[in-house]
Amino acid sequence: MWSVVPFIAQLRVLEAYRRHGVAKALLQAVEERATEHGSIAVLSSIAFGSDRTTALAWHQAMGFERFGAVDGLFPGEQTEAFFVKFLEP
Repeated sequence: MWSVVPFIAQLRVLEAYRRHGVAKALLQAVEERATEHGSIAVLSSIAFGSDRTTALAWHQAMGFERFGAVDGLFPGEQTEAFFVKFLEP
């Protein structure tokens, strides 16, 4: 499945470059490549063990939808929430 539907494991931008469209540009590059390879969606997740307000807001602003969660997936983390963004053909 992961070869057909890409999963963004980590996307971090240095603080000095935040709010300049860097993460959005990286996501667009992933989406373009995924579409070229026949993918219909991109997946991502957020571990909610600490404050993830910014990450959640970014996912929502970029068009991701939450589709599930797993409790205790990683030690010390409360919940791992999973997101999907369906791509335009």
